[in-house]
Amino acid sequence: MVILMGGFLYKNVFSNEDMVNAAIDFVESLSPKSENAYIPHHIDLVVKEGYVEYNGEY
Repeated sequence: MVILMGGFLYKNVFSNEDMVNAAIDFVESLSPKSENAYIPHHIDLVVKEGYVEYNGEY
């Protein structure tokens, strides 16, 4: 089985490497299949400057 984790975290919330690693550990713990598995990951830390919302209505 090959597992790859990718995503982004808000830099102002996950302000240090320990917090990022804790988030990765948490996600890995959600699946019993990930126990003792090597899971490479790429996590981007981003700063949110705004957002555009669309709720499906006009």
